[in-house]
Amino acid sequence: MKFTSFATTIALASLVTALPAPHPEITDAPEQYSLEKRAQQAINGNSVWTSTLANGGYELVTETIIDAVTISAQPPTTTDNSKTTTWVSVDNSGIPIAITPTIVTPGGETYSTSPTAPTSYPTPNAIPPVIRCFGDRVPAANSGSSSNNPPGYPFCTPRNGTEMIVGETYWLTWDPTYWGSPNDIKFVKIYARYLPSDNNEDQVFITDWVSNADGYFPLTILDDYRIRGTNGYMFVNLMPLVPDNTISTKVGTVSGPIIRVIASASDAETVISRLPSDNNKSSNNKDDNGGLSKGALTAAIVVPIIFVILMCVLVYFWFMVRKKAMNAHKANQNAATKGKDLPKDSSLVTVQTNQSTFSTNTNATGNPFHDRNEATEPIDSVELSTRKPTLPTSAV
Repeated sequence: MKFTSFATTIALASLVTALPAPHPEITDAPEQYSLEKRAQQAINGNSVWTSTLANGGYELVTETIIDAVTISAQPPTTTDNSKTTTWVSVDNSGIPIAITPTIVTPGGETYSTSPTAPTSYPTPNAIPPVIRCFGDRVPAANSGSSSNNPPGYPFCTPRNGTEMIVGETYWLTWDPTYWGSPNDIKFVKIYARYLPSDNNEDQVFITDWVSNADGYFPLTILDDYRIRGTNGYMFVNLMPLVPDNTISTKVGTVSGPIIRVIASASDAETVISRLPSDNNKSSNNKDDNGGLSKGALTAAIVVPIIFVILMCVLVYFWFMVRKKAMNAHKANQNAATKGKDLPKDSSLVTVQTNQSTFSTNTNATGNPFHDRNEATEPIDSVELSTRKPTLPTSAV
């Protein structure tokens, strides 16, 4: 039932494109064109470079980075034929994908190179950060349709029925030759209206005037787009700035694809396998040539060195603490040994001398047959004497 409702809503795209387009008002050209206004949520990079203008003047250009895609990037100053140049494609939902061409053999054929726009294609104001809408990128018309234009045309991305998540930035690309005269329509506005819509008050958002020749716009999805109980459905429109002397064959606002804004991937009717912000996860650790970035390389070198130094410091302090503990233990043992010494005024020589003297005096009694059991002095003192008893002459 859920999928049937979604399919029914997408089927309304043919009815929307069949509605007559209102005649656009003739308005003055914009006073200034600012590339940074294209994405209010963009993160400005730190890289600033100098561009040389056609009149010989100079202009400072600040790069703008959105999900690893760089707007107003500085052109390379040198060319290395041994390396390929990475370019950015856009899938059907408007998510950028970095493509690195592959060289089969040195000097051989290169695969996945960036497509070249036809010579009749309008020249952009700057090098486009993503692939533009031409060639086989233009969606094919449905078979049996009364219109020669496919659903969502002149937009190439996003395709009809794309679901977009709040907080993500998707790239809208369109065919600038749709109007019939690429050099006649200079600026366009992109706006969206809720589906179903009642009047002009159902407008979801509208951009400033942007370059038609550039043919791209990074759209950041805001939570404000999910209101009015529309379940997030809206259709995107492209409105040209038509000059008085236009020679364009198409001058009306054209309806583009039907999209749906959702809070998270779990609310999707379709399968969402990746998000635009996923590009940041891989680009943070990679440089343009696929190796480690300068920051990651520095961390890979510095962190192990700091770890080794820290371990050495910890081992040193452990050794010093252990040495101090061993010295304290040895001092305690010495103190315990000193407590068991002989009295201060005694010595081994004195004791031995006293025992020897005592033994001599005991033997001097003249009774060599004295019963030892009757001795009043210690037996050990008697045993210290080495003199042999002398028999009396009267006994002979």
